[in-house]
Amino acid sequence: SDLCMSTAAMLVFCKDFKITHIDLSNNFLDVDGGKAFNEFLWTNSYLKTLRLTGCKLGKRTAELLLESWEENKEL
Repeated sequence: SDLCMSTAAMLVFCKDFKITHIDLSNNFLDVDGGKAFNEFLWTNSYLKTLRLTGCKLGKRTAELLLESWEENKEL
């Protein structure tokens, strides 16, 4: 979807910034959005808050987020 692609583009652009808070509540992320966050979380060591309330994450998207969260010891 367009939202997933724009989320991915935004996260690629922001990967070199010290992003500490992201709130994408009530958005549809789907697996493509999960993949984008997975890549972002692998390289980000500053994020303190990630709000995804109401995003209706699917099982695969949640698995991707959890995988990167567990592997990045800086978070």
